[in-house]
Amino acid sequence: MRIVSVTADGVRRGDVIDVGGIPHTVCDVREVSGRRKRLEFADGNAYVLGARVAIRVTRA
Repeated sequence: MRIVSVTADGVRRGDVIDVGGIPHTVCDVREVSGRRKRLEFADGNAYVLGARVAIRVTRA
């Protein structure tokens, strides 16, 4: 496992994102208006990530 910093274009299925101290596994990534990405998590939650926002993800 390694931690990498990515923008919306770099998020992949299987990445783990920590939101509010809770880890969420990305199960689907879809582009929405303005090159933003809608991240769907395995637990049913979703998050829209801006195109230029950098986040840290844990990747296998």
